[in-house]
Amino acid sequence: MSMIEKALKKAYEQKNVKGGIKKEISGDTISVKKHARKVSSKAGEQLLSDAQDYLEGNQLSDKRIIFPQMENVSISNVFRDLRTQLLQKSPEENFVVLITSVVDGSDSGFVTLNLAKAFSLEETKTSLVVDCEFNESWMQSTLSLNEKNGVLEYLTGMDVSVGEIITEVGIPQLRMIPPGSDAGFKGEYFNSKRMLSLLSDLTERYDDRYIFINAPSVNTSADTKILADMCDFILLVLPYSKATESELKKVLSVLPADKIVGVVFNNIPLE
Repeated sequence: MSMIEKALKKAYEQKNVKGGIKKEISGDTISVKKHARKVSSKAGEQLLSDAQDYLEGNQLSDKRIIFPQMENVSISNVFRDLRTQLLQKSPEENFVVLITSVVDGSDSGFVTLNLAKAFSLEETKTSLVVDCEFNESWMQSTLSLNEKNGVLEYLTGMDVSVGEIITEVGIPQLRMIPPGSDAGFKGEYFNSKRMLSLLSDLTERYDDRYIFINAPSVNTSADTKILADMCDFILLVLPYSKATESELKKVLSVLPADKIVGVVFNNIPLE
């Protein structure tokens, strides 16, 4: 057990966090095994106008997004297992999960998008990603959403509805609200009734929709603590050999212990 893992275990015990999830991702290369695709839709969800607009295997591979026919199934299985364990914690109702990193550079966007994708693979569930990573969002650039209205436009009071900021990303049963690009953003908007209203609207629209919020490290953004108070569960992303024991303890000390469900150890070198 590494020093970080020992610190995590001790912190969990001190804060009485029980039943934590621990998952390791060895590398993150996603490649194609074969080509096959099933396009499906949920009631109330708008399909893309042409089925060809959905991302194919090679495209998903290039963007590091899991799919059933991928060659390295071990990565896909990690996210499927995470899905199963989260559903066991709330088997009857949908929920909001905050995914945040212990330090910057943890690839929390990669974890968020692929966890949401794992949920959308089930025919009875849909996923919505809310990207609150406003500084160089990996998902926003990967999915070419830089020109789309998003969280910032909605929170700053622009004349946009919730429905107008929910964006297609080329993946069946998965939608996204990008960060947006409003230059007038101030952190206190997360503490507003408008943010609470947004999350309430998103969870109540469809009872089969699961919400995944990607947020920067609480060590670098105080706004993440505000978001944590609004979520049902918190999943931490811990990058291999990049976080110190003190950084981990700081994160665990400011986040609500009863909501922390586990840790994803990311970018572990392949043996």
